[in-house]
Amino acid sequence: MSDHLAARVLRTPMPATDKAILGLMATYADGDGSRCFPGVKRLAAESGLHKRSVQLTLRRLEAAGRIEQTARARQHRPAEYRIVLERLAVISRGGATATPEKAARGGVTTTPGPIPLQRRVVSAMVSAAAPGVASDASRGGVSCAPGVKPAPPDSVTDSKTDSRSASTASDGAVVATTPPRARPPDVEFYDGQFYHVEPWLSEWESRYRGVDIRAAIERVGLYYLEHPWLPVHHPRAVLEQSLRREFQQQQEDAQLERQRQQQEAAPTWTPKKRGKRKPQTAAQRRAARLRRKLLDLVSYSNNAPLRGKEAEYAAVVRELAELET
Repeated sequence: MSDHLAARVLRTPMPATDKAILGLMATYADGDGSRCFPGVKRLAAESGLHKRSVQLTLRRLEAAGRIEQTARARQHRPAEYRIVLERLAVISRGGATATPEKAARGGVTTTPGPIPLQRRVVSAMVSAAAPGVASDASRGGVSCAPGVKPAPPDSVTDSKTDSRSASTASDGAVVATTPPRARPPDVEFYDGQFYHVEPWLSEWESRYRGVDIRAAIERVGLYYLEHPWLPVHHPRAVLEQSLRREFQQQQEDAQLERQRQQQEAAPTWTPKKRGKRKPQTAAQRRAARLRRKLLDLVSYSNNAPLRGKEAEYAAVVRELAELET
C-alpha cells in the first residue's frame, strides 16, 4: 500500500471515475506501481460502481497508458496490473505538483495547501491591528508585525481538530459561521443484518406511511441472507427500493379494495323474467313437423322439390294448407 502513489493519482487530472478506480488500485500496489491485483469484484464493492463500469474503466485506463497488464487472469487469481508512474503527477518535497506534461518539460506548478484555522485568525487579527503589514497567509504563513516572532508550525492547531469554524471577511474581521450539520452514518449490511438504520427511520416512516418499516427491513435482510450470492453494494438504496415497492403495492391493494366496495354498493341489474309460454295444440305441433319435413324435400339450389319426391312434396303441402286454414 503506497500513500504517496495514491496522492499522485489524486493530483493527476483525469475523469472522476478513472481517478476513483486508479486511486483504489494505488492503495493495493507497491511503491513502484507494480503487483496490483485487487480484482474487479473488489474494486466494484469498494467504489460503489457496477462491475461492468469497472471493466470499462480499466480498459479506458489501459488505453490511456496509465496502467498496463503484466499477468493475465487465471484460476483463483485476478489479472495483475502495473501503474505507469510516468503518466502521473509529480509531487516535489515542498508540496509542489507538476502534471506529466510539465514534468517532462521541467516545469513545476506550486499548489498551495489549505490554510489552517488558527493561522487565518491570527492573520486577520494582525491585519486589523497593523494595516500596513503585508500578509503571507496566501503562502501558508502567519502575518506578524515588525519585531514579532511568528509561532512555530508545530504549535498551530489544524482546522480539522477545532470544533469551531470561522472565516475572514474582506476588511480583516473574523466572522463566525455555523458548523455544518452532521450527516447521519450510512446504512451498512453484514451477515443478514442492516446497521445504522435508526437515524433514517423517521424519514422513511413519514415518506412510506402505512408500511411496517422494521418488519420490511427484517424481510429484506432474511432474503439476502438466504441468497448470499446477491451483492449489496448500497444497503440504504436497497432498503429504500424495497420500501417503495411495498408502499406502491399497498396503494394498489387499497385502490382495488375501494373499487370492489363501490361495485358492491352499486345497484345490480337483474333481467326481467319472461312469462311462461303458452302450450301448443296438436294441430300446431303437426304443422311444425310438416314444415321441417318440407325442408327436407326441397332442393337448396332452386327451392324446388327433389327429383322423385314430387308426389310426397305435394301431399305435405296440401296437408299443411289444410292445417293452417
